[in-house]
Amino acid sequence: MLALMLPAPTGMLAAAFVQHRDALLAFALVLVRSRELADEVIAETSVAAVEADARGVRPDHVAAWLRAVVRHRAADQVRARVRLASLRDRFEHVADAVEAAFAEHWLEAEDVAVRARHLAECLGKLAPRARQIVDERYVRGRSIDEVARAVGWKPDPVKVALAKSRRVLAQCLRRKLRSA
Repeated sequence: MLALMLPAPTGMLAAAFVQHRDALLAFALVLVRSRELADEVIAETSVAAVEADARGVRPDHVAAWLRAVVRHRAADQVRARVRLASLRDRFEHVADAVEAAFAEHWLEAEDVAVRARHLAECLGKLAPRARQIVDERYVRGRSIDEVARAVGWKPDPVKVALAKSRRVLAQCLRRKLRSA
């Protein structure tokens, strides 16, 4: 069996990192324009140097190798921040829309209780088969295909029955809320 011989770690890259740390930090600051990000880049670079030492990496030009690591880590940081900023912007946009929708349709707890009581009364007025289909779908959380199997129908008639049941329930609920 042929054994792969790796050079023994010397700590040369870690020592070079320590020697050039200030220059590498300045390089990182110019790239990322943030002390916080530059510190993260330098920390990641120091880890990369130690790990490369452990693997026996021996670059021909140590300073160039360290600058390349800083550059790559800086690019990673910038990409992550851009992605985060993009997500933050999308979150803010969605959060504004959701907040507006909730504000527009907000129901107080008492109103919810009244609606729930009225809905229970309306459900009680459904035909037995319609009530079974509604219960299978919304109480038990079954798919249309599962509801169809449970009631012995094909899926399309189940969809039609659910649509009719929702319309009947909505009309009943509106009548009850108007009269309340």
